[in-house]
Amino acid sequence: MKFIKFFRFDFRYGILKVCWRYLALALLAALGFFESQAALRSFGYGNASLGDYMLCISGGIKEFIPLPGEVFRVPYLWLIHHLLLLYLTLNYMPRDLKGFGQQTIFRAGNRSAWWLSKCAWQILSVCLGYALEWAALLVLSVCTGVRISLTVSPFITDFIDFGANLLPSPDLNLWIFLTVLPLLFTVSLGLLQMSLCLWLKPALSYLIPVSLCIASSYTIHPLLLGNYAMALRSLRVISNGVHAGTGLILLVCLSLLSAAAGLIRFQKTNILGRE
Repeated sequence: MKFIKFFRFDFRYGILKVCWRYLALALLAALGFFESQAALRSFGYGNASLGDYMLCISGGIKEFIPLPGEVFRVPYLWLIHHLLLLYLTLNYMPRDLKGFGQQTIFRAGNRSAWWLSKCAWQILSVCLGYALEWAALLVLSVCTGVRISLTVSPFITDFIDFGANLLPSPDLNLWIFLTVLPLLFTVSLGLLQMSLCLWLKPALSYLIPVSLCIASSYTIHPLLLGNYAMALRSLRVISNGVHAGTGLILLVCLSLLSAAAGLIRFQKTNILGRE
């Protein structure tokens, strides 16, 4: 029951009262949609699907190989998407812990319920951001006559100039890389960031996920978890890509370890002595 009371508070003040800020994610999705649409039409591809747009916006980029004439292209839409969500959820927990949260913890006498409520808030906040993005893409697709399908069109491999071997038929692995893994990646980084805030200043806690995202966009490595949030880094697409099953395991483990480490740390934290 204490968890429910804490979560009601977090839902009211951490989501409902600030939900307007998450509209920035819908605007970001709209920006990516119209940019991709203009590029596709300039190449004569006017019959793209929703899956094509999702791949163009959140599919990431190929691995950068430093060869003569090769220039690293920053996947700015991919980066902004994840880093904006992490920024929007950065300060709520530390701010509450220095304010009204202290009173609720002392009255309830249950630190575990307070921390688990913050973890649930973090997960729900990320899900809200993704829901708004996907809803924006769906609405724009309906309004502009885009095919409502996650099927990737055959021409998309030529458009992204990647030589990818994506099948035009619906593919479960591709769906996972376009929907499940990006969501789980942001959730795991959000929980990691929130846990780090118990050791570090929020700004420093934010820099660690930022560094991981940038490093992941630069190269392919199983431990650079951002690769699992890029469909173009999938083993289904390229021979040296990452496996969806491995990504699911690693991201779930990071989420659980971050939540557990934060709980252990919080049990020993002197909340009255925090600046």
